[in-house]
Amino acid sequence: MSRKGNCYDNATMESFWSSLKLEVIYRRDFVIHNQARSEIFDYIESGICKNVTPLRFAIWVWVGGQGPIPLGP
Repeated sequence: MSRKGNCYDNATMESFWSSLKLEVIYRRDFVIHNQARSEIFDYIESGICKNVTPLRFAIWVWVGGQGPIPLGP
């Protein structure tokens, strides 16, 4: 997966960073660093990623990332 030219080796993390930027960072201007840090921490710990296992997220990205992330058993 980590060979040169493999476009899928980092797709899951790229999708995560894109979602984080769109949903947290670009929506507001942070005055201080700690405020931004706190918002990002809250997003990761209690936001969209709360009940999503890494495997479920990877599958969701693999199938196209459309619609809600499956949270079932």
